[in-house]
Amino acid sequence: MKKTSCMLMILAALFLVSGCIKVEKTDAKSKHDPEKLIGTWQVDEDMGVGDDYYIFREDATGYWGSSLNLDEMAPFHYYAEPMYLEIYWHGDDENPDTFSFRFEGDDDTLIITEHEIEWIYHRIK
Repeated sequence: MKKTSCMLMILAALFLVSGCIKVEKTDAKSKHDPEKLIGTWQVDEDMGVGDDYYIFREDATGYWGSSLNLDEMAPFHYYAEPMYLEIYWHGDDENPDTFSFRFEGDDDTLIITEHEIEWIYHRIK
């Protein structure tokens, strides 16, 4: 009898605990998904650097510059994996600039970190 009542108490406790504890899932992969880089990004105006744009394309090429005129932008190609980004500027395939990155909110905010400095960009296209 003691064994049965003890088992019932344990099962009741497990039932209560399983209903009371809520586990919140976070989707860390989506915050660092390199496929979400594709698009046009403009630096946040609060960064105080004026206009600054990145364009990332599906073919791992892109542009950076202070206007959206491709003739005035610096071309690059890039390699990205979750949280990690390398940008190879045109003509220099041996010394990439390396960054970490993540997306915030609804994935329309990109934060690129270089040497502990965070640059905030917003998707415009």
